[in-house]
Formats: sequence, C-alpha cells, structure tokens
Amino acid sequence: MAAYQTIFLGIIALCSHAAMGQIAVDHAGNIEDTVDGYRIQYHDQSNLLLLIHSLDCFVATLPRGTQLANKLEDMSTRMPTQRAIVGLVKEGHFTPTSLGDVMEQNHDALLRALCFRSEIYTVDLASLH
Repeated sequence: MAAYQTIFLGIIALCSHAAMGQIAVDHAGNIEDTVDGYRIQYHDQSNLLLLIHSLDCFVATLPRGTQLANKLEDMSTRMPTQRAIVGLVKEGHFTPTSLGDVMEQNHDALLRALCFRSEIYTVDLASLH
C-alpha cells in the first residue's frame, strides 16, 4: 500500500510541476530586485524597465541585447547598474507620462496592474554615464 501512495504522490508532484511550467514561464531576462527602496523589474519580453517607489512608477524602454540590458542580465554588473539607474531617478532624470502612453509602447500587463493608480514617469536612460 505504501508503494502505491509513493507512486501516486510522485505522479501528483510531476503533474503539479508540469502545470506550473505552463503558468509561470521563466524568461532569462526577467529580473526583480530591490535597491535603495526602489523595486526594480526588467521584463525582456516587452523591453520594459520598471522602478516602483512609494506610489510612483518609473519606466523606460530597454530592448534586450543592448549594452545596458546585458549589464542588468550579468550578475557581476547587475547591482552597480541598478544603483546607477536609481541614481538617475533620484537626480530627476525623468518626465511625467501617462499609463495610456506607456501601454501603447509596451503592452505589459504587469505594468498595468502595478502602476494603475500611480504617478508614472519615463526615465531618461541616455543620461546614464
């Protein structure tokens, strides 16, 4: 009887793992960290860099494969790059925008969910040294 229970539990575990793979697809470029109180997310599928602080959302278009995107994906350069981007926001290198304008460019459902009731700004990544 114990052998059947073990087999049954094994089958359930495999099915659960397979189902989660269908729901939670892992994209290599998806990043989520917190730096200096800013929640930072990079969504490689929609080329979106998102920083959330208090009730403010800061967004930037960041195509995968660019030098900056590669720095975010590389563990050895990720933290200094994130700190530099947060520094841009703290220095005021952003402009006000709207959720509608950002959604036209990015079509990112998570952005809509996270920033629905927030002030939204576009970060000027060109100011990054």
